[in-house]
Amino acid sequence: MKFEHLVEINDFLNPLVETLTRETLWKGLLHSAEDPAEFLAAIDEVKILERRSDGIDRELHFGSTVIRDHVRIKPLQEIEIRTDATPTIPAARKLMRIEEPAPGELFVRFLYERYPQGHEPMTPEEAQALKNAWLQADRDLIAHIRLLACEPPLH
Repeated sequence: MKFEHLVEINDFLNPLVETLTRETLWKGLLHSAEDPAEFLAAIDEVKILERRSDGIDRELHFGSTVIRDHVRIKPLQEIEIRTDATPTIPAARKLMRIEEPAPGELFVRFLYERYPQGHEPMTPEEAQALKNAWLQADRDLIAHIRLLACEPPLH
């Protein structure tokens, strides 16, 4: 299963939407990779297993469920998260890419892929529910980044 969508960051036609710079947007996306529990209430604990110059390996704890993933970082461009399969959850990939078709005109492209090898296929209704959840989570992510941008600078 594959799902892709864009979230507009700067809406120059709406003066009520605060304009974000690419750097501020990037810091927010990076912060969401380094501290995902701040962005997803369901996460109980995050363990950073390894830090590399181009990413991190993490362990995410959702109650008794533990998910390992690998984050690849291309500064100011994109973050890719590859999730290892568990006995109950298939392997997956999430990509967050900043796109800027014109100066200051920022979007984030979200791309999701699930690799169900060895897992039950999803029904069309389950797939649609998952796509809706991803879409809402991504909108919430950008809204949270906007809130952080109003506070002291992200570090």
